[in-house]
Amino acid sequence: MPNKMLPVHLTPEAVDAALVRQALEMSRDKVAQLEQALQTSRQIGAAVGVIMALHRVTYDEAYLLIRCTSQQSNVKVRQVALDVLEQGCLPEYPRRRG
Repeated sequence: MPNKMLPVHLTPEAVDAALVRQALEMSRDKVAQLEQALQTSRQIGAAVGVIMALHRVTYDEAYLLIRCTSQQSNVKVRQVALDVLEQGCLPEYPRRRG
């Protein structure tokens, strides 16, 4: 009975093709991650603008309000930003314990 665990001899072309497929797949994953990061960044920027207008604060102060809300409630900054955009104000969450 042949051992199915033995490596199969691959031609250099087959190895190259496999490496190219792997690199292409990794590139597609990276593009998807970068697109998501860009979308998130835009949403956070828009939420900061809402807080700036609402509270008449600077960009840094508005971002700090969003970040502190995130930390105090254990909700990701991305989610706080989405909630700001949906509600038009800084959301209130239950505070985390600890």
